[in-house]
Amino acid sequence: MPQELIKTNTVSVQYHADYAAIRFSGDVNADRVFSLCDEISFAQDYYHYNRVLIEIDSPGGEVKSLQYFVNRLAGWRAKGLVIETLALTSCCSAGAYMLSFGDPGHRAALPDSMLLYHNVRTATGTRALTVESLDSLRWNLSVTDYGMLLKLMRHQYGNILPLELFEQLHELVCCLPDPQCSIQHRLIAPFGSRKLQSRLQQITACKDTKEQMQLRRDLHVMLTDQLRAELHGKKQENAEQLADSLQGRPAAEQHRQQLAWLFGRLEWYQQEFAKDQYIRPEKAVLFQLIDRVERG
Repeated sequence: MPQELIKTNTVSVQYHADYAAIRFSGDVNADRVFSLCDEISFAQDYYHYNRVLIEIDSPGGEVKSLQYFVNRLAGWRAKGLVIETLALTSCCSAGAYMLSFGDPGHRAALPDSMLLYHNVRTATGTRALTVESLDSLRWNLSVTDYGMLLKLMRHQYGNILPLELFEQLHELVCCLPDPQCSIQHRLIAPFGSRKLQSRLQQITACKDTKEQMQLRRDLHVMLTDQLRAELHGKKQENAEQLADSLQGRPAAEQHRQQLAWLFGRLEWYQQEFAKDQYIRPEKAVLFQLIDRVERG
């Protein structure tokens, strides 16, 4: 039986004998996420729980608030806390991401829960739309989409694949084509080839902002096409199968094929989320977004 029930205007908490259950219901916004994080920290630091269950019923909300929650997870886990998540009636958008960022093996949904994973949406505000502002908006959406998916994939596959792959892919898909972001050549350079090195030198030497941006995006297209070509005609493997199949191969080949697999998986998720459709929990298990359907 629960020992105590505490309600606020944002979350409610039940303290059980061996875990705290936190009900997160409503929009993913700063106030509600701050309250959630405060309750998780309180359960760990004051009551010394090593397990917290987050029950989620949310229509979604702000990307920045979701990112804050995701960034806090590492600190709790470093101190030994297990984060369990459970979808109740529905989890959409940022709420669905929150569900999937629970600890692998501890992410569940009730049988009739409806889950909606989709790509980022944003408002343009009152600023007049121009060719330049539309271009900036397009890349802002793309970078946010790929950035959140890479965080999710690092969460899912970071114990199987080298972490440097996620950093390198982030540089390629989130930084290289983004006019608001500088690039780190050391993360792009491992793609190899003299042609690449020449392109990087050309980008560095270019002083015209628009021309330099076009050079960066041309390089982005060249490298992503290269990764797609690496995947062409190959059978679909999961991360564990990929790791097994590459054992004993030269390091450079392992790196190339792992990076191509990760990029292919990234694009697959992006395309699935673009369908903007509710999915049943069983399909979310198949997609490795959750681990099981909670039957009671």
